[in-house]
Amino acid sequence: MLARLPLCRKVMTWMAALAALAACEPTTSTTGPLINPDEEVPVALLVPKTAPNGAILAQSLENAALMAVEDLGSIEVSLRVYDTSGTPDGAAEAARLAIQDGAKIILGPLFAENARAVGPVAAASGINVLTFSNNPAVAGENVFILGNTFQTTADRLVEYALSQGKSGIFVVHADDPAERVGAEAIEQAAREAGGIVLGVQSFALSQQGVVDAIPGIASSFLANGADTIFVTSGN
Repeated sequence: MLARLPLCRKVMTWMAALAALAACEPTTSTTGPLINPDEEVPVALLVPKTAPNGAILAQSLENAALMAVEDLGSIEVSLRVYDTSGTPDGAAEAARLAIQDGAKIILGPLFAENARAVGPVAAASGINVLTFSNNPAVAGENVFILGNTFQTTADRLVEYALSQGKSGIFVVHADDPAERVGAEAIEQAAREAGGIVLGVQSFALSQQGVVDAIPGIASSFLANGADTIFVTSGN
């Protein structure tokens, strides 16, 4: 996605938030799970292990989470990993299983559509979800986005481009809901900062789609006279 934070740094941010939650006084509310800072906190990590091309990313997220757990100091976390298969149905099922296993906080999933599926499942048990998605549209109720969103990242990148005298912007994004949000964020940032979006081009979300689109993207970029290209894909 658009200018993601390095995985370990981002997961560390979320785990710090988790520590803050766990450090609060235990709640007596019957509408949510009891979190006692003096006891081990059960946390579920939802990752796309068996999604197409998802194994390496899932392992990276798991490794980063494990490193973050080690740095939490006095807060003890029991981290269990669940496979979402990279699909909304898989994510919802993973959340249900995690809740059955006693999870009190859900970390993940990665994709926005999966986070949407997990939210209601977790809400039914009063469990908060700290999602890896940077799409602000999924936030709300019990689903939280911690870290950069598409819009905040786009604002900073466009501001930097303009400060370097680059105002003619060309946007390239995959034909995918999340990346369309990223492209729209860049367009909005450009409008508000005084930049000019001279062209927007999408490509099929596949390796072959990228290969097939490159000649057309290059041609359109040159024909439109742009001096800066923004690509929403980070992988």
